[in-house]
Amino acid sequence: MTKTFAFLMSVVILGCAAKAIEREPATREWPPSLVEATKILMKMEMKQTCTSFQENGVPLLNCEYYTGKPDRKFGRVILFDVSQEQWMSWIFNACNAIGKATAKCYSQVATQIHRQSGGQIAWRGIVFENLRGGDSLNEMYCFRHGISVAIKGLERWMTRQPSADDIKKCFEAPDNEIYFVGKFPRPISLNVNDFQRMTGEKGLAAPNGDGTLAWLTRIAQILPVGMGSNSLQFIDLWTKLNVKK
Repeated sequence: MTKTFAFLMSVVILGCAAKAIEREPATREWPPSLVEATKILMKMEMKQTCTSFQENGVPLLNCEYYTGKPDRKFGRVILFDVSQEQWMSWIFNACNAIGKATAKCYSQVATQIHRQSGGQIAWRGIVFENLRGGDSLNEMYCFRHGISVAIKGLERWMTRQPSADDIKKCFEAPDNEIYFVGKFPRPISLNVNDFQRMTGEKGLAAPNGDGTLAWLTRIAQILPVGMGSNSLQFIDLWTKLNVKK
């Protein structure tokens, strides 16, 4: 190959690459109904005073926040920093995988995510929710790797303001002090038993239906992989199970 020919070929190749880059949009053109359905997931109540950082390449937010009145409490939590583009990708691919890339499917999945998590994936820290009923007091839930856990020496479902030591224990207690792992990981309510049945994996559910430490470990693997990916396994499986074809 002569130097002149090699030079001309390099010009052609670079020119083609440049044209390909020019044709590639900066962001995907999403269906308007999907854009609208996912707006609700960006209204994160715990995203108040936050700093951005990365952990093993995963974008996270370290947030301090207050709950609303009348039961005003202070909490601290680390959230996945999920963009609307990421939510749209997850939901579109989950619906498309079952042949239901429709406004109805987008809305159903986004609504379920909002109902279960408010569009907030708590990687670790304190989350307040009023789930036990009977009063207007929020209970404190400790989260690890996107699911609620109970830790030895930390009052479960406390309704008082957690102390600095309580918050530190939620963040730092080792796994061998965890005596309960929930069924439902964020961001959508796919329970551990359905996950096992649909994937064939075993040993993730306790005999009473709660999760095990193996479930906690599995969630810690799945959620970071989903960030930056076109799909999130929990959303894919929930959609397959619950959206009518």
